[in-house]
Amino acid sequence: EIFVGEDLLVANRDILEAGMLVEVMAKADRRDGEIKLFTNSLSSLDVRPEKRIVKGLELRLRTATLDALDMLEKTLAEIRNVPSKTMGYVEIVAPIGPGREASWRLPDKIGTESSIQKALKATKIIETITEIAA
Repeated sequence: EIFVGEDLLVANRDILEAGMLVEVMAKADRRDGEIKLFTNSLSSLDVRPEKRIVKGLELRLRTATLDALDMLEKTLAEIRNVPSKTMGYVEIVAPIGPGREASWRLPDKIGTESSIQKALKATKIIETITEIAA
């Protein structure tokens, strides 16, 4: 663990997202017999963070039962109209037998932000979500 002061955290919140590469400059101190790291500065290692464009999401399902597909359809219908800065297509990948998968792209677009991805993942029918880059 590393300690990041509130001022530094607020100033760099935009680069502190899951999956982002961040360079941390820190000071190591020994306190109470342990080494503690205190952040001096943070910087993004993403060369062009403003150019990171997600064209779509691949949703890999755990199972392709009718119940699972019905739950997926209901979830997608609920989030379809959620306001979003970025919209993308949805590609579904589902197991259909030993060593076999089916995939298809849905006609509608949905938001691709991490909050929407978390809502999708919360259904427990989705194994993984992969962002499809531009």
